[in-house]
Amino acid sequence: MINKSGASRIKRFVLVLAGMLACLVLLFLIFRNVVLQAMVNRVGEKLKNKYGFTLSLKEARFRGISMLSFKEVLVKTSEGDSLFYCSETEAGIRTIYLLVGKVRLNKLRVLNMSLLLNRRQGHDPLRQLLVKDAQNKKTIAKNTETDWGELSNRLLNKVFSSLPAETQFLNTHFSYSNDTASTQWYIPQLSYHD
Repeated sequence: MINKSGASRIKRFVLVLAGMLACLVLLFLIFRNVVLQAMVNRVGEKLKNKYGFTLSLKEARFRGISMLSFKEVLVKTSEGDSLFYCSETEAGIRTIYLLVGKVRLNKLRVLNMSLLLNRRQGHDPLRQLLVKDAQNKKTIAKNTETDWGELSNRLLNKVFSSLPAETQFLNTHFSYSNDTASTQWYIPQLSYHD
């Protein structure tokens, strides 16, 4: 049997723990946009260092408790060509994962997205994306034969395992061109539900 002083200590401990948790949640709510901006800056630095791309966006902020909103996202190659543009992105995050420092999406909505892959004499942004580090670009063997089935399977597995359960792309534009040919795809609505 717990005596009164033991019960009082347990009650005090629970209250202190609840107060600390409430303070952490309050601090997160107050500073979450600052943390989000720091994360965006870190991603921009990674794109710059790893691929030579520049990232710019008009706005990155939280909406509500667990919804991220990005406006006017633009990624440019080192040559200044636009590679990716999106006018608006909304992403619902799983709040429980934030407590352990991870970001997991449960919803994604992308509006007016363009992916522009323009390949010309020695400039190949798709290759830059697929090669993991800048040092490897120079050492890739040109005589190796590519297993296109295996490559396609790996890419599709990576894409579909990374998509949230509810994903929606509205007004999506893909463009590819090289020195001899070009193609453009426009997809008004593309949805994925798991």
